[in-house]
Amino acid sequence: NKVIEPVSLHYNKEHNMGLLTVKEPADLLGLKDSRVRTAIFRREIPYIKIGALIRLSKNDLIQWLERQTVLPRKCSQW
Repeated sequence: NKVIEPVSLHYNKEHNMGLLTVKEPADLLGLKDSRVRTAIFRREIPYIKIGALIRLSKNDLIQWLERQTVLPRKCSQW
């Protein structure tokens, strides 16, 4: 059984470092680019600024998403 890895449609050099453009997490999360940019402006999500460029660390974004997870309440009355 051969494992097929998903192929990114947006290959660039930043992928080698685990950096994403604003568009990539927006597409993955089903959000508009402007919503991700607003979250960056409000400092709601971690980002990296390289000169005028904004990049998001894939690892930081995953950790941030894990912290946003709301767990269900334990309910004994089902």
